Amino acid sequence: MSCKTPLWPVASPEAGLAGKRWLSAAEDLAALASRYPLAALVGRAGMGKSQVLLHLCKDSCIYIDATELQERSLAQIAAAVAWRLAPRLRGRIAEAYRSYGYSGLLSLAQADPSWVLSEALSQQGARLIVAIDEFIPSAEDPDFFRAAAALHRLRNLAPRSAGFIFSFLPEVYEKLAEKIPPLGNILSSVVVQLPDVLDEDDVLEIANHYCPERAKEALAIWRARPDITVRELLMALSSPAKAVEVPIS
Repeated sequence: MSCKTPLWPVASPEAGLAGKRWLSAAEDLAALASRYPLAALVGRAGMGKSQVLLHLCKDSCIYIDATELQERSLAQIAAAVAWRLAPRLRGRIAEAYRSYGYSGLLSLAQADPSWVLSEALSQQGARLIVAIDEFIPSAEDPDFFRAAAALHRLRNLAPRSAGFIFSFLPEVYEKLAEKIPPLGNILSSVVVQLPDVLDEDDVLEIANHYCPERAKEALAIWRARPDITVRELLMALSSPAKAVEVPIS
């Protein structure tokens, strides 16, 4: 059996990306990030946002899982970016890294996040893409407005040497647009939307990529649950095969 279905938590650098609409989303994001300082990826939970970003970052892009940040702030973003680039940096940032590691970079960033981020990025040769996943995990997150302020500062900073991509749930994106119109207006012109639901072609493309032997089973699962997410479909396919009654169309 040639199944290579990713296991929980599904999204991973090794899993690869399947589905024409998801591959197209990754291409569109790369194009936006190569031109603009800010871009947005919007999609339902479980519809493949993390995997799109990981696919995009398989080469030189920096991927940051924002759930690992202590707080949603520009200082945390600056420190995380500087940490990833630290071995190649010079000057005060390199000194802080060599002396105190990540805590030194964070201390420097808390004092002047805009300078740390700009200085770290300016020392890179080519334009850099930074993908930040789940920076605002919920519209009800108590740090929503602090995170929104960080996005607003990053938008105003507009670094020329990097493009930042943030992933959002639809309700988070909508709240940003409603509560902070200037930021919402900017994001509306640089947003890539993932599909809300799978269609038959999506299911076949995904199943044939990971586990072609169970493509018919994947279709049966989808027909029984038309609102199933990519994550739920892959988790179902990663479990032992069961006898499934395939509807006759």
